[in-house]
Amino acid sequence: MVVGSKVRMLHGMGEGIITKIQGDQATVLLNEGLEIPLRVKDLVAIATRQEEVQIQKADPKVAPMLAARNSRMFFVKEGVFLAGFHVSPMLVDFSIVNHTDFELCVVIYKLGRPVNQFYGQLSVKPKSVTALPGSLPFQETHHLVGLAIQILKFHPDQSEPMPLAEYRLAFSQVDWAKTKRTVPIIEKEGYLLQLDGEIVKIDAKAMKESMMNPEIKREVPLAKPKGFIEFREIDLHIEQLRSDYGDLTAADMLETQLAAFEKALDKAILDGVSRLILIHGVGAGILKDEIHRRLGKHSAVKHFKDARREKFGYGATEAQL
Repeated sequence: MVVGSKVRMLHGMGEGIITKIQGDQATVLLNEGLEIPLRVKDLVAIATRQEEVQIQKADPKVAPMLAARNSRMFFVKEGVFLAGFHVSPMLVDFSIVNHTDFELCVVIYKLGRPVNQFYGQLSVKPKSVTALPGSLPFQETHHLVGLAIQILKFHPDQSEPMPLAEYRLAFSQVDWAKTKRTVPIIEKEGYLLQLDGEIVKIDAKAMKESMMNPEIKREVPLAKPKGFIEFREIDLHIEQLRSDYGDLTAADMLETQLAAFEKALDKAILDGVSRLILIHGVGAGILKDEIHRRLGKHSAVKHFKDARREKFGYGATEAQL
């Protein structure tokens, strides 16, 4: 690997030309025109500049040799993305972008209230883009909280099977403005979220059944994410939520506490938590009464009651989800 070699990032998608090497550091001029410093061990050589010129001239002896060499040197295993493009101010067309050398089987569920619903299944070829069916809001609605995307990667020449993976997207948790960038393969600006991440155990039987019977749109229970716990506690005391609570009016405090309650409830539902403990204190009972009113109207709440009085007194509510 020398100055002028064309390289790929070992842990990313970028490609470029080495313009400088100093010790174990290399400066790479990316295809987008940006120069960045990288460790030499994090780069994989594709071809030298001279070899690239020969390829461009379609030298019949060099091109097959380099193609064979590169296929042995580099197999892209990560680089699956969810890309979104606006079709209206509130609606987005989503696509699965497969920048890997694997073929993908993708199953999508809508995460909603009161149940999750099967949304669709896709087959995505390597280095290609496939659109999800229909447009979706990119903000949370009354019936739609987010998406669960289950991915199976496979390749006929790879003997080692890849595990099933699941990515859960909560619309309310995403700062969409920060995800704007050029989408790989399409080379068009849009929202971009990488789906290759921590592996989650999922129900492989349910996934297979949904793929064998795509016309059946029935609820399929999603597996609980890694780290699942039976219950979760959230402390709604204002001093736990705002450091400047002394400057707030009573109305502002109540609004802050109720916003924290709504966010905690939505996240608990999304994460599959079965019991949510809401520590609201006693006080005048205004916060408790409003929380009870909202829990009573929420379709995902089976029932609620005072939490363990020996631990919380009358200052907490337990919601069964």
